[in-house]
Amino acid sequence: MKISRTELMRNNWPRVRFPVVICVLLVSAFPVLAVDELAFLVTADPHFGYRSDESLNVANIQAMNTVGASASSTPRGVLLAGDTTHDGTQSQWNTFQYHYPLSGGMGSEQVHYPVYECTGNHDREEISGDDSVPVDGVISRHGSLLYSWDWEGVHFVSLDLYPTQENSAWLENHLANSVSQPDTPIVIMSHYGYDEIYSRSWWGNWNSQSAAFLDVIDGYNIIALIHGHIHGSFHYVWEGYDVYTPGSPKVEGEKNSFGLVAIEDDVFTWTEYFWTLEGEISVDWTDQKTIVSPEPMTINLLGVGLLVLSRKKGAKH
Repeated sequence: MKISRTELMRNNWPRVRFPVVICVLLVSAFPVLAVDELAFLVTADPHFGYRSDESLNVANIQAMNTVGASASSTPRGVLLAGDTTHDGTQSQWNTFQYHYPLSGGMGSEQVHYPVYECTGNHDREEISGDDSVPVDGVISRHGSLLYSWDWEGVHFVSLDLYPTQENSAWLENHLANSVSQPDTPIVIMSHYGYDEIYSRSWWGNWNSQSAAFLDVIDGYNIIALIHGHIHGSFHYVWEGYDVYTPGSPKVEGEKNSFGLVAIEDDVFTWTEYFWTLEGEISVDWTDQKTIVSPEPMTINLLGVGLLVLSRKKGAKH
């Protein structure tokens, strides 16, 4: 990722009437942060109950466990971006909970890391025809459909289905009260995404709701927007923000993959791993960038006053 820098114009330096020696410490206008080492896994759309057997979900879990065990840093957990079940029934939710226990499990068909999930459209009552069991289940597991946590100085937020007006209002209040440092790296997860082909038509009112969401996150250091729903692994940029979506284990050959995110020395790397039922695992694609602060920097030039190196708060690459 290229990082623009403010030019230091020579003709703006003050004139002096006698020889001086000025010591200047050159500092990046957009300082890197202090995330030394962090890893986590990302998956989506398991649709438990869609098939008569769960061999694809088990293969996905086993592949994640294999990649996690060989990662340079042990993954702190698994983000799961919605559609935990196919119809939202109690039996399907029970199956999900067995394979994705809240704190992780040790079974051969269980994910070995703590789980942070949101609901998807297949989990909601309009799909199941009754009160949504997965909705109640997520609330039971995490205290709310909208929740957050912190790993190694990175702040994570689950916005559930997508940034509705209500969810964005909650997020605005939450960030104002929970993120004290403006350069804090933030990751936001939801089920619906921001792409025009697969996601926007599922929002209640794309224009007004996306505008409200953009207003809320402007000025914060959003390093990744993560979503599911589209059953395909992609990295794209929406309004200057990096957006990532992993594959899905729902249908064999559809795009059976998941993501491993590693942040080391402020370098963010998303690696998408493709897997097969035969146990083969390979790298599908990788995206890498340096995490930087959105805040202006100032440096004091001894003897000549204050020079400000800045960019608009909230500007993205």
